Amino acid sequence: MIDAYYSIGCDSRELFSPFEIAKDPDFEKYLNKYNVLHFDVAEYLNDLHGAKGTLDRMDASLLVDFRREFPDVVNEKADSAPSTMIYTGS
Repeated sequence: MIDAYYSIGCDSRELFSPFEIAKDPDFEKYLNKYNVLHFDVAEYLNDLHGAKGTLDRMDASLLVDFRREFPDVVNEKADSAPSTMIYTGS
């Protein structure tokens, strides 16, 4: 639900309109205004390379998404998702 409320990728006004949150004065202020990281951790749990392999795959997958969504900020030299988020946040 957090993803649906905050994510730019959603139009969830109708989803939340029947609920109390829709009456809050800040409802429109935050609704669908932010980039939200969303990934299914279960997809990575079957990794045959153990925990390190799982983390490496998650990192690589996030970098692909960052480059696609923010090509003007994240270039091919970016080496990890965490460092990219720190760099682009400043």
